[in-house]
Amino acid sequence: MNKQQRKIVDRLTDESRKAFDEFKSKMDDIKSEIESLKDEEQDKQDNAPENLQGSNAYEEREEAIQNLDSAIQSFEEGIDYLEAL
Repeated sequence: MNKQQRKIVDRLTDESRKAFDEFKSKMDDIKSEIESLKDEEQDKQDNAPENLQGSNAYEEREEAIQNLDSAIQSFEEGIDYLEAL
């Protein structure tokens, strides 16, 4: 590989690292937003009056919390996978 080709490889390596870092940062931001939504829903769930516990709305909120938690775990797994590359 000649000097010009090495410069190209170095530039492409730098660009790919920058793109990866930006992507990871965006993934972290999205995960944080999902965590905030989950926390809000969990607070509503925790503070629901006893007479609403067991209602459809209560069960729907519980399912939403579980789905948000699953999304958070998926983002964490994806970020961990990318970092391992």
